[in-house]
Amino acid sequence: MLLYCTIIDPQIMTFDSKVKWVDGLDRVLPALGLNRLIAAERTYNVEEEIMIFNELYSGLNVQHKEVYTIINNDRRLFFISGCGGTCKTYLWRTIIASIQLHGKIVLSVVSSSIASLSLPGGRITHSKFNIPIDIDKDSACGIDIGSDVVELINIIELIIWDEAPLQHRYSFEVVDHVFHDICRYYVPGSENKVFGGKVVAPGVIFVKFRLLFNMERVLMSFPLVYGIHVVFFVLTTNMCLYNQTITGAELIQMREFCKWLLGMGVGRLPTCTVEGDDDATWITIVDDLLIPIVDNPIDVVTSLVFPDIFSRVNDISYIKERCIRPKNDDVDMINLHVLCNMSGDMHEITDNFAKLEIMYPLEFLNTLRFSGIPNHKLNLKVGVPIILLRNLNLQRGLCSGTMMVIIQISRRVLEAVIITGTHIGEKVLIGRIDMTAMDTTWPFRFKRRQFPVKVCFTMTINKSQGQTFNHVCEFLVKPVFSHGQLYVTTSRVTPRVDLHFYIDNNGKCGNNMTKNVVYK
Repeated sequence: MLLYCTIIDPQIMTFDSKVKWVDGLDRVLPALGLNRLIAAERTYNVEEEIMIFNELYSGLNVQHKEVYTIINNDRRLFFISGCGGTCKTYLWRTIIASIQLHGKIVLSVVSSSIASLSLPGGRITHSKFNIPIDIDKDSACGIDIGSDVVELINIIELIIWDEAPLQHRYSFEVVDHVFHDICRYYVPGSENKVFGGKVVAPGVIFVKFRLLFNMERVLMSFPLVYGIHVVFFVLTTNMCLYNQTITGAELIQMREFCKWLLGMGVGRLPTCTVEGDDDATWITIVDDLLIPIVDNPIDVVTSLVFPDIFSRVNDISYIKERCIRPKNDDVDMINLHVLCNMSGDMHEITDNFAKLEIMYPLEFLNTLRFSGIPNHKLNLKVGVPIILLRNLNLQRGLCSGTMMVIIQISRRVLEAVIITGTHIGEKVLIGRIDMTAMDTTWPFRFKRRQFPVKVCFTMTINKSQGQTFNHVCEFLVKPVFSHGQLYVTTSRVTPRVDLHFYIDNNGKCGNNMTKNVVYK
């Protein structure tokens, strides 16, 4: 202010404010010159990392240990793929702990906010490397030479890039270029190495994402661009369904189920057409996984997945390991049914409509529902599981897809405890925010002020990615419609005996058949 502003009496202003300035010196000086990005990456406790590593390493299988050993001893570019349940994330966490116990830094980046929950310190790629959203061959990362990011990149020991093929080729190229520019100043000759000689380990569940976008984009994805420099690993052992204590007939049954799941994912199961659908995409579900058709399916399904919900409302482990997966149309109906069966007082929270010029009846606007936005009326109870619909604070684990349990409800704030991701057990406060619908169906821009949460006794297929449950029921009154959806939702359950299907095809075909869309 003294240098750049016109002050009438700078001497008086200086002495009047001196006490406040001096009082804050002890808080500012210790952090002066400190790289906050590096400090944030080193907030872990080395002793805790040693304990975490010892626990995780003991659970690795033979394939995991082979990959772990090579990545820790060879400075190369690695690509790890595998089917759902091969515990790729478990392997990532083990590698991260093995590096952090030496006080070094691992950078974990992902393509989506929901995936960032599964990795310690996970961040979205575009945010971490300042990658442009609208990217082309001439784009560049918005990283300034001499900034804190440059110093962080220089000392990184490993970069884990999960869900890599979801990124465009140009995303990898701009990161590669900026790494070359940075590392050549610190390590001569690194400009001739991929990613400046840094160890980068991308990964993906290829069964889930294969041909999710058009072929042109697939051909420009990571493995084909840097293929000659990459060491490939493919994980094949389904650890989510593997238990060393079972033997005999149970082990044979488990292996058959793993084989059936893999066949579902890659499209190898026998298929047929049905009346009104010429695509041969319909498969048969084995009888012991089916729930018979009944007049009140919601009662039957909720009783099967959530028995004794009335008496176990405060049991967080009981709630977070169970899930019903319907299509979007049935989510609210099933959630309300389970909610009404729980003990406790119901809190009805309505939105605060933004004070804009309203050309339509308010009653009509309150009935509108949009994807990713809570409804006008939000029914909640203490002890209810909720899912976050917006990215609020990634460093605190509050991103779209975070699951929590409500512990206190007030008019303007919800207090909850996180039950998924890397911040399990932390208490957080959620306030109301303005949310704008991106739906272009209506001739107006819709904004709603509400808590960005939704009850999640049920969870859509997309939201369940990366999570494992012990009790799951697939509520398929309507079949899935996009690539890999049935595989993603089915592979999320650990014990086979607790996986159930409720299928109602309304006479179109047998109720033991459903659609499995797999692009080949």
